[in-house]
Order: sequence, then structure tokens, then C-alpha cells
Amino acid sequence: MSSKPFSVLITGTSRGLGLEMVKQFAETQRPLSMLFSCCLDPANSEELQDLAKKHPDIIKVLRMDVADPDSIKQAAVQVGSLLGQSGLNLIINNATIAVYTPFLKSSPEDSTVTKPINIIHNFPSPGVLSSSTGHSGMSGMSCRKAAVINISSNLSSNDWIGLDCQFFNEIVLYDKLPMVPYRASKAALNMITSCASLELQKEELLCSLLHPGWVRTNMGGEYCIQGMIHLMNSMTDEHHGALVNYKGQTIPW
Repeated sequence: MSSKPFSVLITGTSRGLGLEMVKQFAETQRPLSMLFSCCLDPANSEELQDLAKKHPDIIKVLRMDVADPDSIKQAAVQVGSLLGQSGLNLIINNATIAVYTPFLKSSPEDSTVTKPINIIHNFPSPGVLSSSTGHSGMSGMSCRKAAVINISSNLSSNDWIGLDCQFFNEIVLYDKLPMVPYRASKAALNMITSCASLELQKEELLCSLLHPGWVRTNMGGEYCIQGMIHLMNSMTDEHHGALVNYKGQTIPW
């Protein structure tokens, strides 16, 4: 792993998974030059503000509405101005909403599929995130060079939807967790990421999907953040376009 500083941007950091990622990146990842923590309402996230005060030289809190392209563009300008020529190495596209409704009670408004597209469109650009801003001399793809990691879920898997099975003690059966808008949005995110990975490969920009495990957040479960960060530190070309869990195992979808 390169010892040169790198910079990270994480969306959806006001609570839960995103907040814990900010905390653990700031406390465990060295050298870390800058960590952009993006959320809809930073002023009302006391835990995030406390983290920023604890690590003022590293954590930069930005307002970003991932459903608003103009808000994303404004955040991209801010990131570019703060980084200058050094560029951004890693985007973790985490922001989402878990909608617990079955098919017959779902509405189009429940979908979040356009949000990751907006992020991917606005940030992989010269001076913000591109292979040219990564570390010179580094071969292959990696998160310290240039990468977009989209947080997906095992609930996006078509292969598992009708099976009475568990994956690392995580329920995937539809009857237990219908969550149609969430499942559909994550399945669409998988396809978006696969397509993006083909177009971004020539720029050596790693584009991958990560299932965090059943995490203890507002959406329930146990934290697996340390495993996620460990995996991101070791990602290579073989993870490009793939959906993997925090242990690095491929999930069929």
C-alpha cells in the first residue's frame, strides 16, 4: 500500500453507516490528507460536528443533497477548490433510504436510483477524481489511486430473492424483508455501476459495489465497518464492476 496521503469523500454521513465510516477513516487511516463528509443537514448532526472538531485538519463537512444535481455540482466545486492539484482519490457513495414496503404499496417516489448517477456524473472529472490525480507509478486499480465505491446490498440479488437461505446469518428472503423500492434501487445501482465500470476502465478508475453486512444503524444490525475499510484498502482490478461483501466474497445478482 502506498504511504502517500490520500483524500476521501463519503456521502450520507449524518448518521449510521456513513457516520461510522467517517469516524473510522479519520481515526485509523494514515496518511489521510482530507476527508469530505457530505450530508443533507450538517448543522443538525451533532455527532458529525463533534468528529469534525476532533479532526479539524482532516474532516471537512459539506452540505450535499444527493437528489439535487445542482447541490452535487456545488459540492464538487468546493471539493476541487480545497484539494487544488492533488485531486480526490476515493468516493464512497453511501447515501440511501431504506423503504420497508412491499410491491403493492410502493410508489415511484420511493426510488433512489438517480442519486448515484448524479454523483458518478459530477465527480469523476479532471481535478476532482480521475486516474491522473492518483499516485504516479502505481500499477493497476486501487482506492488510493482513483475509485468510486457504491454501497449496495445482498437484497439486490435476483438469484437469492426466492430462496430460504441466509448469507453470513443475514436474511435475504423476500417474505421477511420485502422492501421493494430499496431492493429495486440497489439492483439498478448494480447495473449502473457495471456499466460505469466499463466506461471508466480506460481511465483506470476503479468502480465497485460493496455490501456492508447487516449493520447496526438506523436500519438495524451489526457494524462491519472495519472489514469494509480493510477490503477497500486491498481492492484491485479483480473487484472492478463486482458486487462483494465486506469479506471480499462475490455476491451473485
